[in-house]
Amino acid sequence: MADQAKETEKLRQKVADADAGSAQLSAMVDAVLTAVALEYGLHVTDEEASGEELGWRLSLPLVDVAELRRRYEIHARKNASGGVTIGVMEREAAK
Repeated sequence: MADQAKETEKLRQKVADADAGSAQLSAMVDAVLTAVALEYGLHVTDEEASGEELGWRLSLPLVDVAELRRRYEIHARKNASGGVTIGVMEREAAK
């Protein structure tokens, strides 16, 4: 019983770590999408009602995640201006 309780506690900790990692990854993706929308999106207001600022919008096509990962690889590095340069290349095997 004691061994089973120890193993259960280890598994609970692994699940908690995975949950924390998932939340961190979600926050990172949200931050990247926010930066992209702010940089390349359209600033929109509610023209029909109050003229209230609605924020920024950027429309992107739906993607097949598995297909993009199969066909392309992505690299990121800091650049001289303090930002990040993202490069996408077609994978050799996909050509």
